[in-house]
Amino acid sequence: MASVGILLIVLALATGNISADAQDVDKGIGELLATAMNFLNQTLSRLLEQSLEHLHRVEALWDRLTELEHNMISSRLDSNQTLSNLESREQKPPVCERGMNETVSEPFIILADDSIGKQIRCDAHTDTGGWIVFQRRAVGDVDFYRNWTEYRDGFGSLSGDFWLGNEALHKLTKEHSYELRIDFYADGQVYYAQYPTITVEDEENKYRLGLDPYSEGTLGEITGSGLSYSDRGSFSTFDQDNNDYPNVNCAVSNHGAWWWYNGRVHRYATFTEMKMRRV
Repeated sequence: MASVGILLIVLALATGNISADAQDVDKGIGELLATAMNFLNQTLSRLLEQSLEHLHRVEALWDRLTELEHNMISSRLDSNQTLSNLESREQKPPVCERGMNETVSEPFIILADDSIGKQIRCDAHTDTGGWIVFQRRAVGDVDFYRNWTEYRDGFGSLSGDFWLGNEALHKLTKEHSYELRIDFYADGQVYYAQYPTITVEDEENKYRLGLDPYSEGTLGEITGSGLSYSDRGSFSTFDQDNNDYPNVNCAVSNHGAWWWYNGRVHRYATFTEMKMRRV
């Protein structure tokens, strides 16, 4: 019995020690877990802060890339528009107008004029250019002794001698205001005359010429009054005598159609060019 009692006492003591050790272990594990959790929380906090910082950098980078993309698109659109404008300018035919000598190197060009339904010869350089040539006698390859219908419709070649046509002159001067210039070579001298306004009436009114007074030039030196004597004159051909000179068809006597008013004529001309410019 004594032995049993001693054994029970030993077991009791042993059981008490084990319980004490278990409590110490539980306490240690709790502290370890608390430390681990604290470390984990701190680590997660740092990682979160770093992630947010990286996220902000990524967002800033994305914004910058988006801005660059927009700039590139805008630049490409501007470049395309500029190219389109240049192509449009290159494709757009020139217009016969004052100041065209700055962009056109040739002394004259042939252009289509829809308002009269035919091509025109445009003097691109004289007095800054923009002159529609309607009469040219320089080569001597065309006979100007023509009838009424031919002068109405025009004849000759724009690259040589020609008359644009009285109907074309009427249509042009009816729609817009034009000034007149005449270049004239005679006896080795160069002359010119300019008039601020020219009008040509319709066929019913015999393509009557209207001119404002002679404004400038040297043509009057050999004609006395330049073309002013033809102002209000009707156009005459060998088959239609509309001049006011009694008993004489000036178109026949001078072997050429004109706005004959009293039968006067320019003599000894080796070159004449009549042209008008929109004002």
